[in-house]
Amino acid sequence: MNTLHDIRYAFRMLLKRPGFTFIVVLTLALGIGANTAIFSAFDAVLLNPLPYKDPDRLMVVWETNKQLGPEMWDRNEAALGNFVDWRTRNQVFDQLGALFDTDMILTGISEPQRIKSYVVTTNFFQVLGVQPMLGRSFLPEEEIPGTPHSVILGHDLWQRMFNSDPGIINKSITLNGRPVTVSGVMPPGFELQFPISMHVEMWVPMVIDSGEPDRSHNFLYTVGRLKQGVSREQAQADMNLIASQLQQQYPETNAERGVRVVPLHKQVVGNVESYLYMLFAAVGFVLMIAGANVAGLLLARVTARHKEVAIRMALGANRWRLMRQLLTESVILAALRKRDETAGISAMMAHIESSKQRVLEAMLHG
Repeated sequence: MNTLHDIRYAFRMLLKRPGFTFIVVLTLALGIGANTAIFSAFDAVLLNPLPYKDPDRLMVVWETNKQLGPEMWDRNEAALGNFVDWRTRNQVFDQLGALFDTDMILTGISEPQRIKSYVVTTNFFQVLGVQPMLGRSFLPEEEIPGTPHSVILGHDLWQRMFNSDPGIINKSITLNGRPVTVSGVMPPGFELQFPISMHVEMWVPMVIDSGEPDRSHNFLYTVGRLKQGVSREQAQADMNLIASQLQQQYPETNAERGVRVVPLHKQVVGNVESYLYMLFAAVGFVLMIAGANVAGLLLARVTARHKEVAIRMALGANRWRLMRQLLTESVILAALRKRDETAGISAMMAHIESSKQRVLEAMLHG
């Protein structure tokens, strides 16, 4: 009964001074709302693991080239020939896969559609530790020239262009004027996080010539899965040894080329990590300032109510009774702040849109 009385009285006092109530609620909403928004980004980028099996074992393998500028020398795509040697000679990766992006033209269903696609090595999904929702992944022999072509569809494309038909598996569709067989459909929500976060709707297998592959043109992004118990430093040492062998074996193309191994999570986060830490610290100070301002406002209000407090004590109210009343008012202010903050964040998030597009000129091997 006393609690209900405290709540009713607190509401009357807050409504009696709407300006004070509005300023306190707004101050708390700005301070806590900013922290909530930044922590959501902090959690999504830095704390949540990548949506792949054992993501800590996933590494990005770059070519280095000291002949390039200071910003690019240690982060270059790999030449096909070098990738083939990395894959066959390394002792530290369970799987080493590669990819490059391109556009495919889908015809024969409705109007021709340009489909954002990736050309991947046949083991690429094994590297990530993911499997198609329907059908199968690529087979190793699909890298061999002359093997019939296949394709794996993204879930959104499967729904949009094929009406979620589970019978699409093993059926033929036309890509770039050639018939290919649909071998699988990826699960909903699957997206690549490397080389950039990108919505890809189709994957096709990379065909690698068994002869002497090209070492002059760099266009492959490489991802590897470390063997159990192998550290990044051990992987770097092993790849450095292979790079030195290739420098001696192919001096005309590899004289200045090395290898750099980077954890996939670090590669995805990039330079954003340091900025997020600084921003998180900044909004933390904003929350401290907001809290100090609200504390000052409440203290000033209590001081202005000294006559009320004196009268209530004279009528027999003890200190605990007065503290409980003031605490009730503070809780109501916090509840009002939460409602205001939720509405504000919802409105803000409704206007945030982001997309990343990167189109590379690449060649399909077939």
